[in-house]
Amino acid sequence: MRLTSSRSASILYSDNYQALQQDGSILSTIHQQSFFATSHSQNAGILHSPSDSDMSSSASSTNDGNSTDGIGVEGRSMSAPHFPRHSGTVHLWHFIRELLDHPKQYSSCVRWVDREEGTFKIESSHHLARFWGQRKNRAQMNYDKLSRSLRQYYKKGIIQKPEKKQRLVYKFLPPYNL
Repeated sequence: MRLTSSRSASILYSDNYQALQQDGSILSTIHQQSFFATSHSQNAGILHSPSDSDMSSSASSTNDGNSTDGIGVEGRSMSAPHFPRHSGTVHLWHFIRELLDHPKQYSSCVRWVDREEGTFKIESSHHLARFWGQRKNRAQMNYDKLSRSLRQYYKKGIIQKPEKKQRLVYKFLPPYNL
């Protein structure tokens, strides 16, 4: 067991990851998510990144409206978008699409060059890798590791380098370019 303290309350974690208040009552999932969001963003300076896609085929998820404030890519304050949580694994190409679908928050990280063609540019490889590492809970993620996944997508027919070779510019192939 491990004890972690916050400004408002100490929380005790057991091996099965239930969060307990000091009086022994279990915190609700919403309170746990709120605690983690505030403790991580305030204490660790972690940038917020999307969790799972709102482009998923599951339309049954709801948006509870909870969001937290984070520090933007360029040090300015921004409000992290709330993405519905779904079970399952998020793929890098899907994660990049999520960032591209929120240009106000992430255009300094990744942006569309030609949306109809599916061409995008990674503006900050460092920040993209950092966001991806946070999403996948991989603290040691860097662009070298992330770019390996991008290269794997060439073979799978998901992403390719455009004909006019440019650094950090990629193109989604059909049907992924929708």
